[in-house]
Parts: sequence; C-alpha cells; structure tokens
Amino acid sequence: MRLIAAITGIALGGTLALSGCGSSSTTAGDGGSATAGNVVWWSWTPDNDLAAREIAAFNQQYPNIKVTYKKALVTFSWVV
Repeated sequence: MRLIAAITGIALGGTLALSGCGSSSTTAGDGGSATAGNVVWWSWTPDNDLAAREIAAFNQQYPNIKVTYKKALVTFSWVV
C-alpha cells in the first residue's frame, strides 16, 4: 500500500512539474492567442491510441492548435 501511495505521489508530482512544459509559436510583440499555436505534449501514457484520441477531442474544440505528442520514457527501476 505504501508503494502504491509513493508511486501515485511521484506520478502526480511529475505531472504537475511537467504541466508547464510545452511551446507555442507567436509573433514578436504579440501576446499570443488562446485559440491558435503549437504545443508539445510530453506524456508517459502507455497507449498511443489513447493519446491520439485525446488530441483529436482537444482539436475538435481548438482546431487551430497543433498538438505534437512525445512519449516520455519513465522507469521505476529503483522501486523494488
């Protein structure tokens, strides 16, 4: 039980730490736009089809934001 709690805490902490990672393209002097641009989504989601479905659902609401999915390699070899 403690192991599951530790892994959950690490995963949530990692999610919060990485939630600010990404990029958007804006022109110089432009404050950007909430409805256009590019973002890079780093995730350790084991199912690439799930990520593709989530991006498709996101793009239904924000069609002018291009999402590039990058799979992050996460290992827990130190957890024994």
